[in-house]
Amino acid sequence: MEVTMIPFALRASDHAFVEVSEVPSGLAANCICPSCRMPLIARRGDVKVWHFAHATRATYTTTQNGCDYSFFVSVRMMARQVIDQSIHLVLPSMEGLVTVNRPGWRPFQRPYTVTQERTVHLVDARVEQAFGDVIVDVIGLVGDVPLVLYFLHPGRPLPVALMATAQMTGRCGVVLIDLSILQEQFLLRQRSSAESFLDVLRAFLTTDVQHKKWLYHPRNKQMRAQAEAALLEDVDRHMQHVILAHAAPPAPVARCGNIRYECVLCSERWTGNAQSRTCPKCREHLYSREVDGGAPT
Repeated sequence: MEVTMIPFALRASDHAFVEVSEVPSGLAANCICPSCRMPLIARRGDVKVWHFAHATRATYTTTQNGCDYSFFVSVRMMARQVIDQSIHLVLPSMEGLVTVNRPGWRPFQRPYTVTQERTVHLVDARVEQAFGDVIVDVIGLVGDVPLVLYFLHPGRPLPVALMATAQMTGRCGVVLIDLSILQEQFLLRQRSSAESFLDVLRAFLTTDVQHKKWLYHPRNKQMRAQAEAALLEDVDRHMQHVILAHAAPPAPVARCGNIRYECVLCSERWTGNAQSRTCPKCREHLYSREVDGGAPT
């Protein structure tokens, strides 16, 4: 898709984001670019996908540095508008992995689950809000837990301070939504179906999980601590078992001096050393035993 093809534009009359099908063709659309605020025209031809474009090539050339990411800026702005005050959306699962190292042993690891994939209802949503030192796209509530949505796309990297702010608050979840795939999806779906750009975006926001990722989950710290404690117990138990299983049997204690023996077969008794277990009468050693007291015969 050309960089000049913009799916959504800002309508000058009411400052609402609209798609091409909602406005007249050409300059009569009365729309402006969300990046450079210059006039856009609505192109609704029979060959290319319907889209907005800068009114003249000269306008685009003049504002090119600010408009390289007009496609994604317009999608991000429309996504905020779609969410409005509430939305149902599927959130991804979140898993972690803890590791324990012991000298001379391979690393011990244990996976743990923070949350399963699930559909939530985000309410009391507010767009373009300050979250610490970062301006995020949406902040709302899932139950009584705050949830932040931050849209990623080319030209808009993840702010380093976002994670630090989430960790500091401790109870606010942060989900990243990568919009990069939408440029390809918009073009492909428009060629194969009558589905509008807006329908594609709504479906992406509500049902897609592949391009959503937890940056921070309020339960992660607790679940990680529990997994580490369980892993440490397993490691100690495993190491003790292996050490005991491979331990050499204790060496026999050498006996000094005379030992009294008795043959349980013939009741013969005698005195000798550790090598004198053979009965002098039966000439067998299998039935001899050590005895205490009593004079040998």
